[in-house]
Amino acid sequence: MVVEDDATVADVLRDVLAGSPWEMVFVADGEEAIRRVDARCPDLILTDISLPGKTGLEVMRHARRVDPEVAVVLMTGFASVQTAIESLRQGASDYLTKPFDDITEIPRMVERHLRNRNLRIENIRLLAQLQVQNVALQRHEQELRERVAQATNNLAYLYDLGLGVPQDRRQGLMLYTRAADLGWAEAMWNIANLYGAGQLGEKD
Repeated sequence: MVVEDDATVADVLRDVLAGSPWEMVFVADGEEAIRRVDARCPDLILTDISLPGKTGLEVMRHARRVDPEVAVVLMTGFASVQTAIESLRQGASDYLTKPFDDITEIPRMVERHLRNRNLRIENIRLLAQLQVQNVALQRHEQELRERVAQATNNLAYLYDLGLGVPQDRRQGLMLYTRAADLGWAEAMWNIANLYGAGQLGEKD
């Protein structure tokens, strides 16, 4: 969106950006720009600082509240370093001084800031995705810890009953190996059944 109350400057910007692939909306005052932002915040706003009604800085601050990642390029007719620094300090992505030194730079500037915005949004999306995956991984690790703790308790209980599994016996080793496939509960049940049948754990 371009916000410019000077019709001549607006026409220059319209001509310069005419061949761009972006959808451009032109408005002539800050209040209309804010209404446009509320209806549908653009990806980038190119706005004059001095506007009828709301200033360009007010438009920028409002847009940033709606979309923190919106790119805002401020235009000023006062070519001073202080104005540029103040604009950047208040959150502008970049600034242009009028009259324009090189109008061919404007499309490149717009493209650069749109690309940067898209990269920031992609980074935010990837970070959110990693956070979700991290939560799922932590939940899975906790479940594994609980299962290991339960299996350890089950083994300890069996040993306390004198039902330990001698690893030097073939059948006991097979049961121990199959525990991961069958699940600890089923493995313990098999062990207990074999002891009940007298196939394991005969005492000398």
